[in-house]
Amino acid sequence: MRLILFGTTVLVLLVLAQTVQACDCVTLSPRESFDRANVVFEGELLGVSRTPGRVGFRMGYHFEVSRSLKGQPQSVVIILSDDSDCDAQFMPNVIYRVYAQSYEEGLTSSSCAGNEVLGVIRRDRSYRTVDVPLWRRGLINVAAACGLGVLLGSGVFVWRRYIKK
Repeated sequence: MRLILFGTTVLVLLVLAQTVQACDCVTLSPRESFDRANVVFEGELLGVSRTPGRVGFRMGYHFEVSRSLKGQPQSVVIILSDDSDCDAQFMPNVIYRVYAQSYEEGLTSSSCAGNEVLGVIRRDRSYRTVDVPLWRRGLINVAAACGLGVLLGSGVFVWRRYIKK
């Protein structure tokens, strides 16, 4: 019985768990993120550079700013990252709204800062907004829960039929 309970717990954690990071984040509203940041801008990631840092390598995310919302207006902004779990991760060909804080040598942004994906750049360089409807997120969660139910039911069936003789 303990083995079944352990297996069920592991399955529930694997199916329903979200991406785990080593940061303890409090979900901030966009207004709170804006208030806490020293610099807020919207822009596209141009590239990433790696330079030696205090511990290992330091990443520099280079953004072309299309709209400055807070702080000194600049055409290019570099967000520094020590490549830890708490640092924000950015992908190329994506338009972001970045909430950055002043740090020793420049600007940094964390995974808890509230950064937002505003759109994706297509190959023809046209801009397409990204908006995942709430119903689609709910549908994915319901499908995951149904799959878990089928998996657990099958496990109980096999256990009763073939193992518990």
